[in-house]
Amino acid sequence: MKKTVRGLAVLTAAILLVGGMATGAAGSTIVAEAASTGLSCQFSGEDAGEAGYAQGTITLTAGDAGTYRLFWADDQGLLDGFSRFAKLTMKAGESQSVKLGYHTAIPAGATRIVACKDGTDMSSVKAEYALPAAKRLSSGSGDLLYSFSAYSDIHIDKGSGWYVNADTHW
Repeated sequence: MKKTVRGLAVLTAAILLVGGMATGAAGSTIVAEAASTGLSCQFSGEDAGEAGYAQGTITLTAGDAGTYRLFWADDQGLLDGFSRFAKLTMKAGESQSVKLGYHTAIPAGATRIVACKDGTDMSSVKAEYALPAAKRLSSGSGDLLYSFSAYSDIHIDKGSGWYVNADTHW
């Protein structure tokens, strides 16, 4: 009987000790770790099911306060020739969203979106979102989403004889 009572006393003391450690001195609570950094994406709109289009909402939850920059990336790193497409200044644990408009293109070769904190290289990546295979365009796919023409400083003056067939060739 004495062993049982002593065992209960030891067990009760252990529970009180652990409980006291969990609540801290004077009943205060221990601060939980900062929320983990996360990146999510919800595709929406007319092109939601189409490869190469990113219309929708990207949401970042910051683990730490700082400035986060969103980039397109592949499996080797940030895509060459593309600058950040969003910049968010956030508090720890805060969530912010970026809306990508109608016909926003996902670059060919992009396999993910990355969030870099206080930097612009892969060593500063704090969160990433893997693009679904159905949304990706391979680098050599040849799938053109857009084409552009640029005309600048056009001087077409039929009266001067400089370009006699301007209407025909235009």
